[in-house]
Amino acid sequence: MSATLLISSRRPLDQDLINNISSLNLSVTDLGKLCGRVGVDGRGWRMCTRSPEVAGVMLEAAWVSVVHCQRVMKYERWNCSLGHSRIMMVKKVYRETALLQGLSAAALTHVVARACASGRLTRCSCDESTVTRTENMRVWRWGGCGDNLAYGTRFARRLFVGWTKKKKKTKNGKSSRRSRDFKSQIDAHNAYAGIKVVQEATNSACKCHGVSGSCAMKTCWPQLPSFTHSSRAVKTLYDNAVLADAINEVTGKRKRKRPRSRREVVRSFTGHDFPFEIGEARPLLTPALQLTNRGRRRHRDDAKPRKMRKPKRTKSAFGDPRKFVYLDDSPNFCRRTKYGPGTQGRECQLGRNCESLCCGRGYDTINRLVEEQCRCKVVLRYRVQCHTCSKMTEVYTCK
Repeated sequence: MSATLLISSRRPLDQDLINNISSLNLSVTDLGKLCGRVGVDGRGWRMCTRSPEVAGVMLEAAWVSVVHCQRVMKYERWNCSLGHSRIMMVKKVYRETALLQGLSAAALTHVVARACASGRLTRCSCDESTVTRTENMRVWRWGGCGDNLAYGTRFARRLFVGWTKKKKKTKNGKSSRRSRDFKSQIDAHNAYAGIKVVQEATNSACKCHGVSGSCAMKTCWPQLPSFTHSSRAVKTLYDNAVLADAINEVTGKRKRKRPRSRREVVRSFTGHDFPFEIGEARPLLTPALQLTNRGRRRHRDDAKPRKMRKPKRTKSAFGDPRKFVYLDDSPNFCRRTKYGPGTQGRECQLGRNCESLCCGRGYDTINRLVEEQCRCKVVLRYRVQCHTCSKMTEVYTCK
């Protein structure tokens, strides 16, 4: 079963605690209460309370997900607010819910992989996906320690995607897996999409060895870039999220209104052992009204509908794991509702997003004194020394 953790959790988040994680002494802290205050429950809570080092990694992942969520959504109508509105939102299947789920899974994957390489998690070490432990020691001695992305992926998938259910025999003798409700399937898909983002961000760091700087021998190890790279990719998935349309195979009724035909649609059937995966970017027409040849010819009314072909099982029930999937249209977030605080008083960028962010209400101009670094120069070889300067700048806030 999939899980909702960190910023995708249905539990309240203690933002003051998250902002001061670096000052905590985990060896003398009640880990159970601490993990619960950062949105860790269920299987994640049991893992978090096992040892201070696991708790420290999950707390850091909570901090990373919060900071980067608020950064990438700073100039969106919904700015990743962490209050009660977030709890109401994760009960839905909005695009924003997909962002929370994917970013949480990506942050946990990234932090665990880095913690393995740095030695903060003793249950894992450097990346061992392509080399043995003995070779790892040699690589570390001559080069560096690779981020253990394989372990980070397993750790995050165990919590967000869930274990693969064991096959069980059905009445007709065929084996199947236990099905989930539709929202859990979407949550698991979006979490896996976030994990894929971190996997694809990995690159190789290499170091040359040889006389006089020659590269007679070179050692390489996998290395993750800053999580800023992954958070931007997750934001791109959010911008290009795909609408899912659930149809009950027994009753034939949709769980939502028919989407507009210009949307890209991913359809999945509930009430079966596993969802079917059907085409995308086409109107939802009945088999008797399927258009061919650009709409100039129709099937006969008595034509038999073409049978749906079951695709091969993939790691995602919704097709491409590099796309976020959502089910419900998001509110506009312009006014304060149970799903968001609204945009009144929010800062906007003149000429870029004030019209959209302020929902056409206009904006106020405020003169504000800000401090910034200036007159920087290099001293003592590699040290940079700067002065602090003050200047008056205009800030635009939504009415």
